[in-house]
Amino acid sequence: MTTSTAANSSARNSRFNQWFSAISATSFTFTTLLLATYCVLVNDQIGDIILQANEPGQTLHGVGFILSLFWLSLICWWTARFIFDETARHYSGQRRSDILISSWGIKSTLAPGASASATVAAWLPRLYAAVPPLIVLSSGLYKQLCFVSVSAVLVLLAVLILLVFRFALLQRLQLWAQRSVRRERTIGRLTELMARQSFWMWLTLLPYLLVTVLAIVDPFMLGRSMGAFFVVFWGLGSVLLFLTLGVYYGFAFINRLMGRQGTCFSFRPPYPVMMSILVYTTLISVLFDTDNHHVRRVSVDQQEYAYADFDLAWKTFVEQLPSNVDGRESGTTVPVFFVASQGGGLRAAYWTALILSELERSIPGFSRYVFSLAGVSGGSVGNVFYAASLDAQDHGAVGIEGLTSAVGKDYLSPVTTSFLFNDLLYRFVPISAWDKLKTDRAEVLEVSWQRGFAETMGQSQMEKPMQLFYQQRQRWLPIILSLGAHQESGARLISAPFAIEPKVFIDKYDAYRLMNCSDGTLLNCDMRLSTVALNAARFPFVTPAGTLDKPCTGAAWSEKQHIIDGGYVENFGNMASLDMIRYLQRNNKLQHSQRQLVPILLVIANDQQITESMYDINRSEPYKSSSSWSLNEITNPIQGLVSNRSGNSVRNLALILNHQAQSAGDNPMLQQHIGKAVLYDSLVFSLPPDEENEHKVPLGWWLSEDSKSFMNKQLEPGQKGWRLVKAAHCLLSNPKANDDNHALCVAN
Repeated sequence: MTTSTAANSSARNSRFNQWFSAISATSFTFTTLLLATYCVLVNDQIGDIILQANEPGQTLHGVGFILSLFWLSLICWWTARFIFDETARHYSGQRRSDILISSWGIKSTLAPGASASATVAAWLPRLYAAVPPLIVLSSGLYKQLCFVSVSAVLVLLAVLILLVFRFALLQRLQLWAQRSVRRERTIGRLTELMARQSFWMWLTLLPYLLVTVLAIVDPFMLGRSMGAFFVVFWGLGSVLLFLTLGVYYGFAFINRLMGRQGTCFSFRPPYPVMMSILVYTTLISVLFDTDNHHVRRVSVDQQEYAYADFDLAWKTFVEQLPSNVDGRESGTTVPVFFVASQGGGLRAAYWTALILSELERSIPGFSRYVFSLAGVSGGSVGNVFYAASLDAQDHGAVGIEGLTSAVGKDYLSPVTTSFLFNDLLYRFVPISAWDKLKTDRAEVLEVSWQRGFAETMGQSQMEKPMQLFYQQRQRWLPIILSLGAHQESGARLISAPFAIEPKVFIDKYDAYRLMNCSDGTLLNCDMRLSTVALNAARFPFVTPAGTLDKPCTGAAWSEKQHIIDGGYVENFGNMASLDMIRYLQRNNKLQHSQRQLVPILLVIANDQQITESMYDINRSEPYKSSSSWSLNEITNPIQGLVSNRSGNSVRNLALILNHQAQSAGDNPMLQQHIGKAVLYDSLVFSLPPDEENEHKVPLGWWLSEDSKSFMNKQLEPGQKGWRLVKAAHCLLSNPKANDDNHALCVAN
């Protein structure tokens, strides 16, 4: 009895070891599937893409959805079988071009003494192949998406037929074919072909090569034609295929060079794919210059800043201030707006553009009362699009009416295509002679913004160099302050149409100077508006850190300087705005032609998890954005770093609101018409949660129509966003106590 129990326990352990050894040998495939599962079931950006894939009228996108899902399933199966086949071939002496695993076991160098049976080697890849359609099916059923669910079922059936029942089907075909010699010969050849490893290799390799070439030559076309889901899932499968084949054939080449294959000095499969990738890329980066992430420049010849300094920009702004709004005298007290836009990818860009375009539509000439547009990450992108649309409108283009359409395009597909194809390939094969391969994903994202803007507006303002953009303006355009961060010191880096000076900005520095573009007041290089926008939105790993040094300087990594997303330091543009306001107050620059200028900070916040308690500067307990994480010994330091970033944003917002509240106490205009409540509520344009549908607008470079529709609704009459616009109008129109608008302003 004891002997029988021990034997059963040993058998169970043996089966466990077989599966564990098989999963260990295919750890890269397993990790890719974990990433795909996270993307579909957890990541809001991919969830939004799946939501959009269910929309009718997108036939080609639907085809791309099905193809990419089947492709990832096929690659997960084939890479695992390829690893098992290569391992079995190594230990059995079979030729690589022979048949796939049939009956022999697979020894594992990861677990000595253990083996993976032919059953495990056959079924684990099939289980891998079933995971992608199953996770998409679960997402589709949970969200009640008909097309997504049906597509996932079709892919799952195709996987089962092709990978599980194919030999049974072929056997039936052979029985049918025996009735005819010609048919028997054809079916026999087909059966033999489908059993060969080389057949499956070319079946996957040819589509991979075709799509890779298309992606490198034109990264914009792929996503537009096939959809964002196709780009992400086909890209995941392509990365898995390319790196698995690269590592295995790389080790085979090394073994052949050593001439000791089969001896104790050779490398033996299964090979550690992920570790090999890390070692190889590290070695390549040491031996070659693989840095293709330099900030794009436009060469100029001794050009000046658009404004000699901050004071000249302020003087120019003040002199053009209108004397009335909608025909109503603005009075002796005039509000001046300093916009601060929170980061958050395309969600932030769209929300910023939506708010500013609505203010411009509801208050004609609103931009003439806006001095600066300070933004971080996506907030900076929205600001730049807004300023560019104003200039386009002045030149007869669509302008502000087309702003949200220009911002709301699919910008995820181009940057993801570049990330998963040419930019990734350049890490392994740094061929600088081919410009298409060397082009990094940051430039692709910038060019996609340029194209998206030009397609909507009919003009290409986003391609203009920043200084030239302001020098050639027809009227006042709000000053863009793109707020990035210095990777090596954590300080703020600002890209602006004037030099950043310490007399105005505290511990904030000029990006032009660190790029060696600026020498005093003269420039020898400039940046396009699209580059200026990205300088604040370089949040790895989607967009890389930008190298500030000139290309081809041969500088060592230790000597290079980089610009990264401003959200690393503080996710609003509040402190830069506060620096400017305090400078103006210290130097008595808020009085002009018998009019008192009142600085008003207009905060555009897009994080749906932010609550009203965040704005309460009198709270007695700290603002808590999330609960404690589990595995505290490991996660405590990580959560501390992450929370410190958001805590800085809350602190800086509290400082600016406190400063504004004190200013209101000294200013009768703010007290008379709206009072202090506006300072805590109406001047912070926050994006509320979707309590009705529980729809969370994702952070990324893609927005579904549902996400955009939800944000648009926040500006409908009666909604908070609409009341905020009315409040801004009240500040500008300066209604009297007996005016019909006075009651509305007080109510808001």
